[in-house]
Amino acid sequence: MPELAAPKGRASQQLNLGGSRAHSISNASFNVRTNNNSVLSSKQGEEDDQLSIDKCSRIQDPTIDANAYSEEEEPHARSAALDPNAATTGFSKKSVVGVLFHPYFQNYICVLQENGSVHMIDGTNGVISHENVATGMINSSWAVDPLKVTMFIIGDTGKACLYDMSMGARDQMTVIDQRVASKQRVTAPRVPPSRQSMRSPPRLQRTTESKFLKIGSGSNASRAQDNQRKFSQWTLLKPWFQAHKFKHMDPNYVVSAQHSPHGEVFLSATSHGEVKLWNATSLDFLGTLNSNDLKVFELERTLAFSHTNSLQPPLTSEPTDPSTSGEDKKPKKRVQGRR
Repeated sequence: MPELAAPKGRASQQLNLGGSRAHSISNASFNVRTNNNSVLSSKQGEEDDQLSIDKCSRIQDPTIDANAYSEEEEPHARSAALDPNAATTGFSKKSVVGVLFHPYFQNYICVLQENGSVHMIDGTNGVISHENVATGMINSSWAVDPLKVTMFIIGDTGKACLYDMSMGARDQMTVIDQRVASKQRVTAPRVPPSRQSMRSPPRLQRTTESKFLKIGSGSNASRAQDNQRKFSQWTLLKPWFQAHKFKHMDPNYVVSAQHSPHGEVFLSATSHGEVKLWNATSLDFLGTLNSNDLKVFELERTLAFSHTNSLQPPLTSEPTDPSTSGEDKKPKKRVQGRR
């Protein structure tokens, strides 16, 4: 607010402050009362006759709209006006640094924020279905094992952990999913969606191979809500540990985390070129690339074990139907009996 001073050499002067009533001001002393009961006072003896504000530090300008937002506050103010709970949630205040689809529930979207919070969004309606399912570090990187449905999270400071993000997907595997995963060997007949196991959550009945978790109405909605309460947070399989060690005031940091599609191996890389390999099941250290501490035997055994498991068909609880198997059967000879 511009400073107001009583000019010298005049007995009195009329002032109008923000539409306030005019008052007479003398050189000795004056008091001005505005519309909002703010008192501006000046005493004799002050060199520049500075004005002090007792109650209010800002005088409303009638030419400015009080309901208008500034350029910086406009997006946040409009979002808060549309969503009253947006100011109380941390999702609208942090930047999103990573987005990926759930490896099993294809309509679920995993969102990683800058502060390390992980949320689940239902892609069918865009609503946050599971909030704060996991917690990472600031500026985290992540990688997902689609077979084990696990997530490897590592922060920029080198701390890492392993989460179970299946959300009950292992218990929800049906004969249809097993048949789709193994196309070479069919050991069970096709089961219609109406005959699926009752352990599975409600699904969208569009196709028989659909993996969509449905939030519907009636009994389906109650079962879906029970599943949401049960799997509100992911299970921490491997606690936080120091995967990469940095010295004090070291400018290097972790920049990437990936999963090898050819084996059960996670990789983490730093800004100065250090790449470490980790067992995708237990996060055991397998060594550093282009270094002497690379455990070649452990790495080869891990890759061979994962390759063997990928060739084996999944186990089925249903009995084998010989009529649906792909084996060519020899025709039975017809034996005529004697009369």
